[in-house]
Amino acid sequence: MMKSGEFNIVKRLEELLKARDITPYKLGQISSIPHATIYTWLEKGEFPGNEYLLKICKALDITIPEFFNACSDIMITEPEDIRHMQKYHLLTEKQKELIDSSMNLFINEK
Repeated sequence: MMKSGEFNIVKRLEELLKARDITPYKLGQISSIPHATIYTWLEKGEFPGNEYLLKICKALDITIPEFFNACSDIMITEPEDIRHMQKYHLLTEKQKELIDSSMNLFINEK
């Protein structure tokens, strides 16, 4: 049983599948996890282990931290947003400061 405030992996998986318009059957195909196993997780609300999480993240082309991103106030599920975040993390601190300053200029124009 989940405690209040505890992260729900199955709920997050459902959110990611819905956002990407991927069925559990399709996830099974691209992750090499039997689709019946995925349906069982979703029906029972139980997730068996981390080895499956890695397969799911690879299939969805996201990192494990991105999977758990739902813990933040902003949910990043669009593939384009995820790619932008991946690129952002490759920048130097100075480059990140420049990007942040530029974004603030655009936001303040509104």
